[in-house]
Amino acid sequence: MVACLLGLLVLTTVACTPPAERSPYVVTVDVTSWIEALGSDDLFESEPAADGLTALGPAVMPALESAYGREEPAIRRGIIEVLQEIDAPGRDSLLLRAAQDPDVDVRTQAILGLGRSHDERARSVVEAALEDREPAIRDAAVEACATVCLTPSALRRLVDIAIHEPPILRIMRPRQTLRSLIGAENERQATAAREAIEAAARPLLREDSGAEERVRAALLIADLEDPAATPWLVDVLEHGLPGADERLRLLIQAQTIQTLGAAGDATCIDVLGRMSRRPTDPLKEAACQALQRLAQRGVEGAVAESRRCTAGNG
Repeated sequence: MVACLLGLLVLTTVACTPPAERSPYVVTVDVTSWIEALGSDDLFESEPAADGLTALGPAVMPALESAYGREEPAIRRGIIEVLQEIDAPGRDSLLLRAAQDPDVDVRTQAILGLGRSHDERARSVVEAALEDREPAIRDAAVEACATVCLTPSALRRLVDIAIHEPPILRIMRPRQTLRSLIGAENERQATAAREAIEAAARPLLREDSGAEERVRAALLIADLEDPAATPWLVDVLEHGLPGADERLRLLIQAQTIQTLGAAGDATCIDVLGRMSRRPTDPLKEAACQALQRLAQRGVEGAVAESRRCTAGNG
């Protein structure tokens, strides 16, 4: 299906140029094999092909546009991945087209690409994808939102995903995006992200909330550098997460420890100190690092506990 792609590059670089103006030094490139290789499961085939197409830059766009309209999903997906590395006229229009592709993987890559887009249409497409029924597309939209999402409704949706979307580990990606938005240079964007967290997460910091919702909410509130989250994060270290298996408990507690190091206060030092002194605790090293971070932040009592932790490990 890509047999005529050579002609596309030749046409754009040679045939459309008046004969009198053509350079005798023009080199044409047959990209047929590279485009076909984009659909390969063998990375030793697909990656060099993608690198070769990317290196051609804007000149390869006509070939990519033609191939996208006629090739199978695996190749279309590879084309969209290449587009993410090329800054050329027509790129964003093809990404917007691919965001409606019938193949989930192609749409997922297109949404990720739109996160780097300068096209004003990208924002509404990415924000709409936060509601997509496919988890992979929602995840891609969450990641892309870090650079393009702005409306209060989209930011509220990000917080909703972070708190309520199962499984609990799904908090990690939206939380990372929300942290990026909180620290954004765009003051309107940063304020809207903070307000979305305040509105949805703070009401869950209470006894009658479910343990899973509460820890998710506490992690988001902690990202606002608010000490109100600390007691609930300490509780997760003390008692774990009811109903969670051991692997999930460790992952959530590790994330909690890291958060306390960055945003906790003196009330978390005791539990971190006890964890750091347990010889067989798999989170011992993480607790020590959190104590060191607290000491660097000047939290009262952290310096002494951090020194004991360092001496014990030595």
